[in-house]
Amino acid sequence: MKAVLVMAFVGVLSSIDIRARACDPVVDLQQAATDLLATLDILQHPGPQNGVTPRRSKDLALARQISDAIADSVADAECKLAALSGKQIQGTPADAAKLKDARRMIGLAKRWVIDWNAEIDSEVECRKTDQCVASEICEAMARRAADVQAIARERANPSGVVDLVKLHDVGEDIQAQDDIIKDGVALFPYRRGKSFAPSMCQPK
Repeated sequence: MKAVLVMAFVGVLSSIDIRARACDPVVDLQQAATDLLATLDILQHPGPQNGVTPRRSKDLALARQISDAIADSVADAECKLAALSGKQIQGTPADAAKLKDARRMIGLAKRWVIDWNAEIDSEVECRKTDQCVASEICEAMARRAADVQAIARERANPSGVVDLVKLHDVGEDIQAQDDIIKDGVALFPYRRGKSFAPSMCQPK
């Protein structure tokens, strides 16, 4: 059931400015409210939902476009929210609850944009050298080698008593390191334009 909602937003939405722009005039307040609700649905879960991160992106320029699009949505939501402040519109109780929570949602989306862009900047720098991109693979290989040695020592225990819990835990860690190595090696060509080589783990 539709009811009259009084939009009582006042003051600055957030001190974080990620995409300053002039707001277009709002002629139809009801349409502005509808558009704002749709934008808030987007901002609830900003960014890719398929596990893609800047580190896993083949194209960092595309990753930047993603954050730019969310930043535009944030700016649009702020403009709409400011225009609706103190105005009466039609909406359901669910609409009212979502609009009441708009500030928080916009703030979280802004923080996502900032964090995402920071990850991109870090990844841009990392992709400049083999050593940086290879570091997580090398660390996983070293840890895996240490785990294998730990298992060998445990099995060679002179007392003849083998700690099965320890063997299980170390075995699970080996599997985890194998996953890191496999993932890192698969991503390496995207990040450096060539295949990973174990020699990249050697200090220079």
